[in-house]
Amino acid sequence: MTKQAIWLSGILLAGSLAWAAEGLNLRTGLWQITYTMQTAGAQGNKANAGPKTWTEKTCVTAKDLQEGAFRADTSDEGNKCTYKMSAQTATLQEGTSSCGGGKGAGQIRIEALSREKMRGRMNMTGPGISSNMQMSGQWLSASCAGADKDD
Repeated sequence: MTKQAIWLSGILLAGSLAWAAEGLNLRTGLWQITYTMQTAGAQGNKANAGPKTWTEKTCVTAKDLQEGAFRADTSDEGNKCTYKMSAQTATLQEGTSSCGGGKGAGQIRIEALSREKMRGRMNMTGPGISSNMQMSGQWLSASCAGADKDD
């Protein structure tokens, strides 16, 4: 490989890394996300009866799009989770999580279908329990007014 080819490869790599640092190419603001979760195993001495679906309105910031958008809330100290991104482009984020002091682990994948639509999935496993969640989202507005939780 010539010096010019090496130099050009370096510029292209740096450019692609800078693009990835920008995060998912989605609009910031208020999003409506529909979740469907199937859980297997015991949960509080009760077996899960089937899939559960719910919808939430959430505020998505530029920081979220760079560091891992649409992740589970990790503010519950009993299940504190850490997240590590393994892949990121303008249309894809993938990562792994560890929760409850390493007792639970999972994978998350978020895809930007357009600037105003997304879909994703998250799989988690823990002692005697596993869950699979599908999600789809639609951007609603630039303002976060109306979000279900204050982020």
